[in-house]
Amino acid sequence: MTLAEILAGLAASGVLGALAVPFLTWLEGKWPWLAQAEGWVRRGVAWLITGLLAVAVQLAQVYMLYEPAPASGREWIERLLPLAWAAITTNQGLHILTKKKEPK
Repeated sequence: MTLAEILAGLAASGVLGALAVPFLTWLEGKWPWLAQAEGWVRRGVAWLITGLLAVAVQLAQVYMLYEPAPASGREWIERLLPLAWAAITTNQGLHILTKKKEPK
């Protein structure tokens, strides 16, 4: 498997969202304010980090010349938005599945 295939798989599958889950858990251990923050703050941080991972993979593909660079800002948005959306959706789905159930 080549680097080009790995980057393409990461970008296309939403697996970046799955990779972000343990990173966010680790981050909550390092930043106590994040672990104690309200749900919407933690969700925003999760969305931001997951989206940045998707953007980083796309930038790596363009930098390594595996993908052509978009010609305009609109083309960048059209390329990055679906990647970030897939990663964020996967991340939030895994969060729901792995969330600890609180006792009633």
